Amino acid sequence: MPGASDSKRSFRDLTPLWPAGVEAVFHNVAGLTGEVGLSASYRWQSEVDLLAADLMRLGEDQIYLLGISAGASLALAYVAIDPGRIAGLGLIEPAWSYLPLTTIEQHYYADLNVVLELQPNEQRDAFVRLLVQPGIELPPVTSTAQRGYQGVQRPEDTALAIVTRAMQGHCVESADLRAFRGPVYVGVGGRSNPMWRAQAAQIKAALPQTIVDVYPDRHHLDLPHHAEAERLCRALLDAWNLLPLESPSHRRLPG
Repeated sequence: MPGASDSKRSFRDLTPLWPAGVEAVFHNVAGLTGEVGLSASYRWQSEVDLLAADLMRLGEDQIYLLGISAGASLALAYVAIDPGRIAGLGLIEPAWSYLPLTTIEQHYYADLNVVLELQPNEQRDAFVRLLVQPGIELPPVTSTAQRGYQGVQRPEDTALAIVTRAMQGHCVESADLRAFRGPVYVGVGGRSNPMWRAQAAQIKAALPQTIVDVYPDRHHLDLPHHAEAERLCRALLDAWNLLPLESPSHRRLPG
């Protein structure tokens, strides 16, 4: 589950690396990919319900959730309500962790709230700049990245604003997250906003079985599922205790 991009396309470099016996099934954050309309009635619970329905259709006992950004937040929201259903988690820089915020996180989300008050034509660039450390060269704006800002008149009506506030308003008790007993892998970009290192420490404090892995050259707009897909694949399999499986078959699995 990625954040604001299509899952099959987002994981195109990672999916062929899964070993035989591990099947990739894709799920999108519907509010960020245009699969559902966004309005004042949008709730993050609807995303949790959509994921729950997809998982129910799988009928598998060993399900591992891998999420990036908003997709990682969705994974956390789901595992809080059904911890026994998930065998392991992979979280790459969650947009929101539902855990108590450190001072660094408080500063980041205060800055994000300022960004969400900007006019739609200014919001996207200010947002992506916030995601990375100063001096990082940003990638060019794509049509996909612009989706959710175009044709919007008010700051509070962008997809970013609606989904962010719905996610942060979603009720998840820390105790429910701590009930999860499966292995947890947290990937962090070394060039991302330092908020994510602080967040990773909070996740590890809540879930001691967490492995935190830093990718020094990566950041939130260039995360390891592309440039370092082989390292990420092996790290996930290792964290999830799946390494005894055969080496990657390099075939594309059905989604």
